Amino acid sequence: MSAQANLAGLFPPKGNQIWNKEILWQPIPVHTVPRLEERLLYFPIKAKCPKYDQLLKETFESETVRGEVKKHMEFLGKMAANMGYDLPTVLDYKSLKLWKAYDALHVQKIHNQHRPDWADDQAMEKLEKLLAFSLHAMFGVHKRVEKSQLQGGLLLNEILYQMTQTPKGRKMLMYSAHDVTLVALQVALGVFKEHLPPFAACHIFEVYQEDNAEHTIKMYYRTSTDAPPQQLILPGCKAACPFMDFKKLLSDVLPENWEAECNHR
Repeated sequence: MSAQANLAGLFPPKGNQIWNKEILWQPIPVHTVPRLEERLLYFPIKAKCPKYDQLLKETFESETVRGEVKKHMEFLGKMAANMGYDLPTVLDYKSLKLWKAYDALHVQKIHNQHRPDWADDQAMEKLEKLLAFSLHAMFGVHKRVEKSQLQGGLLLNEILYQMTQTPKGRKMLMYSAHDVTLVALQVALGVFKEHLPPFAACHIFEVYQEDNAEHTIKMYYRTSTDAPPQQLILPGCKAACPFMDFKKLLSDVLPENWEAECNHR
């Protein structure tokens, strides 16, 4: 739906393409694959990856994550009760119960719909910070490089590959995905600042050819229509990072054989 909304804005119908004057829209294909085959845009990847499962288990059993959860145990207990769950269900990171409840409440807030008294702004802010930490832990916090090789590094690898391709007439390549996709990508890049990406957020890569014929990459992160995108700088490089330096700095998180690495424990 996000992809189609973007395409509707980019390619409004004109002349005999207009089939309904009330709806300035024309069908444009969006290419996708079944979720179980998805390796680029849906994270954590649904296909079996024993190594990532082990790393995730280690992460959520680590002192860092346990300590953070322990600090908010009373709050989480209240949230669980108010949502109709028991505490173990809410604490199970695979259940996504807390995440889905927050999403529903967040949408109600955006549209000025009634929310239960226990989901006031203060509680929502606290819940948002906890979920942002949980999301960060899913892809980073503990053994970030190893996890990125199995998750966000796949998308990053594809983006770098596409930058080396120059199909005639192509000016832009767009991927339409989820907030979790952005987090996995930014964790792999080492530029993630702990937060929940808002609706319509996007990470932008721009490729430039300099006067000396060298190619450089600039990155931007857009989170609002009310402010210009924020420039992001890859750790260890400069704002306009030479392509080869960019790739070299990220070599540790780029997978060579995903299936083999997933089964290597």
